[in-house]
Amino acid sequence: MLTFDRNATLNLALVAEFDFSRAHYEPLDEAPATTAPYAPRAYLRQMHAVANGVICGVVANQRVTLVPAQWERLSSVPFQK
Repeated sequence: MLTFDRNATLNLALVAEFDFSRAHYEPLDEAPATTAPYAPRAYLRQMHAVANGVICGVVANQRVTLVPAQWERLSSVPFQK
């Protein structure tokens, strides 16, 4: 597991496998010390969506509103088409 993004405001880290699978949030102090070297913005957004999602039947809802500016990498990685 690697840390892909951090949010000091929420005290959370976005954690996933090297191949971007199993994305979830962990408290900052429990997150892996090893930081992923790079992740394209589209993958970061997708990992955040998975980590922030709550499945209810066939519908996925967000736990909290994702604010990209609060996240270290999501706010700094330029959008690429």
